[in-house]
Amino acid sequence: MKYIFHIEIETAFVFHKGVGVNRMTKQTDLENRIIRVQHELSAGERRLAAVIVELEGNISGFTGGELSEMAGVSPSTAARFFRRLGYVSYQEARTEARDSAVKGSPLDVYREKNRKEGYSSDFLAYIEQEKKNLTLTYTEISEEMLKKSSDIIKNAGKVYIIGFRNSYAIALYLRNQLAILRQNIRLIPAPGEDVATDLTDQQPDDVLLVVGLRRRTVTLSKIISHFHKNGGKIVMLTDPSASSWQEERVVTLRCITESPGVFDSYATPMCVLNYLLSLLQKSYSSHVEKRFSEVESIRNEIYGTGSLL
Repeated sequence: MKYIFHIEIETAFVFHKGVGVNRMTKQTDLENRIIRVQHELSAGERRLAAVIVELEGNISGFTGGELSEMAGVSPSTAARFFRRLGYVSYQEARTEARDSAVKGSPLDVYREKNRKEGYSSDFLAYIEQEKKNLTLTYTEISEEMLKKSSDIIKNAGKVYIIGFRNSYAIALYLRNQLAILRQNIRLIPAPGEDVATDLTDQQPDDVLLVVGLRRRTVTLSKIISHFHKNGGKIVMLTDPSASSWQEERVVTLRCITESPGVFDSYATPMCVLNYLLSLLQKSYSSHVEKRFSEVESIRNEIYGTGSLL
C-alpha cells in the first residue's frame, strides 16, 4: 500500500493512491503531535503517520504490530516514531486514543456533569441554554453560507440525504420536507440496501446533504470522501466537534448543541433546517404551490378528505 503524505495547518489530508481525502472530524491530540514534528519524520515514519491520519487517530483497535504492518515499517521504527511524538510507548498513545473515543458518549457526559457542583435540572436552565445555542450558532453560520446551501440544493440533479445514529431522525425529517418542495430526493441507505448501491448512479450535479451531529461513525467520513471525490457537492449540518470544511463544493453548517443535561439539544439544528427550507420554498416560488396541490390531491384520493388533522 503506497501513501503520499501531506499535512497543512489546521486541516489534515491523506493522499492514498493519489486520491485526496478530507475529513470532517477535528484532529486528535495524536494527529496534532504528528503535525508538529512532520518535517522531522523519516520516510518510514511518514508512512506510519499517513496510516494514523487515515484512521483519524482512532488507533485503539490496533496493536503496535498491526499498525507497523499496515504502514510497511518495522516495530522498531514504530517505537521510535511514538517516542518522537512524546509518548513513553505505543501503549500510552493507544490508551489516550481509547479515552478520546468515548468523549461525547452519554456515559462520559453523565459522569462529567454529575461531578460538577450546581448542576441544575431547572427547566429555565434549558431555555436559557437554547438561547445561548441559537446566538452562538448565528455567529457560526452566515446568511451567505445558508444562501449558498439553498442554491446548491435548488440546482441539484438528485439530492442524497444521510445521517446515522441520532442524526437519522433529523435526516428523515429533512427528506420529508424536501420531498414536498422538489423531486429526486433520496434518503440513504435505502432499507435493505447499502450505500454503495445507492451511490452507483451518482452524477456530477448531485448533492449530498449530511446530518453529522456527534457521535459520528467512521463510515460517514468515508461516504463523504467518496461523494466529494466523484465531483458531488456537499452540505453538512454538524456541530463544533467537527472541523469546518469550506470550499467551492462544500458548505459546513455548524450548530451549537449544548445542554444542561446529559443529552445534546437538537433545537438549533432544527431551526437552521427550518430556515434553509424556507429559503428553498421562496426560491421555487409558484412551483411549490403546484406541488403542494398535487400532494394534497393524491392524499385525499388515497386516504380521503380530513384524514389528517
